[in-house]
Amino acid sequence: MRVADLRIGAARMKDQYFSVIPLTHDTVERGARPLLAGLLGLDMFERFIVCIDYRHAVLDLIPKSAPVACAGEQLPIRFEDDSPEIEGSLDGVDGIVNIDTGNGSSTVLQGVWAARHGMADRLKRGVETVSFGSGGVSRNWVSEGHSLGFGGQMLKDTAFRYAEDAKGAFLSRTEAANAGYDVLAHYTVTFDYERSRMCLAPSPGFRPPPMNRSGLGLSKRERASFTVVQARAGSPGALAGIREGDKVMAIDGRAASTLRGRDAFNAVRRPPGTRVRVSLRRGEKTRVVTFALEQLQ
Repeated sequence: MRVADLRIGAARMKDQYFSVIPLTHDTVERGARPLLAGLLGLDMFERFIVCIDYRHAVLDLIPKSAPVACAGEQLPIRFEDDSPEIEGSLDGVDGIVNIDTGNGSSTVLQGVWAARHGMADRLKRGVETVSFGSGGVSRNWVSEGHSLGFGGQMLKDTAFRYAEDAKGAFLSRTEAANAGYDVLAHYTVTFDYERSRMCLAPSPGFRPPPMNRSGLGLSKRERASFTVVQARAGSPGALAGIREGDKVMAIDGRAASTLRGRDAFNAVRRPPGTRVRVSLRRGEKTRVVTFALEQLQ
């Protein structure tokens, strides 16, 4: 379909083409706020110089013709399937890193590349969890204490998620990793596709969120509830009797209809010992379950 007039702040685009696709509810939900209207991606990055200040949650769209200085370190980017890539190293092993502004979590190591470099078995000993992307639910294994380098930058003691997906963004046979928020939020990032470069201005003080301390994976597939898509054996959630397929109707007294997926994400990452109370529906029965968060091994 064609949108006659699209405005983002002071930027204005006319006769913009949009694809209409059946996005799942967990992609467009925003809790009690109206559903997300759509997603902006490649067209915007190609039409503008895009600067994202993660620390202050500010997006600047700059005309491509503007004489923009590259703040911070300049890294060359290349493109594969319209997605920017950089040369990097993961735990000291060189590889291609995909830069994904749509990845709102930790760096994902691609299964094919990890196996090729003898890292798969070690990474799979991490904590099993789930994430959500274009391929649907992705089962990952998260571990901490890794290093990620690119250009003159080195992020130490960072988390990696190892994936063995059979479809979606985490099935690359050429890339080593997919890096998003947990990497980019250390910087103010300028994407200049016209000049095939990405500029990183350090913004010190960012701390990635801790790992999930419940053992539960929750997906907001409908407005009124979260669906349990993982209950890791031996975890606090599983020991409390929560199973895959259960519906979480409320968390700590707050109705699921008023909560975003990010609210559930934050609720299970509070300090160890924090007690979490959920209203749980299984079939026709509803009950309240309470468990204490703990650091998973």
